[in-house]
Amino acid sequence: MEDFSDATRFGSKRVLHENVLKGEMPIPMGIGLTGVFRELDNKD
Repeated sequence: MEDFSDATRFGSKRVLHENVLKGEMPIPMGIGLTGVFRELDNKD
């Protein structure tokens, strides 16, 4: 789980989100994916 947390800390939320959508990565529990979705919505 720490790998996912490190990814979000270093600004890789968009990459993580896209990888999950592509099915390249299982959706990790407990890293605040809802926050990622909201962040992407705000940028658009």
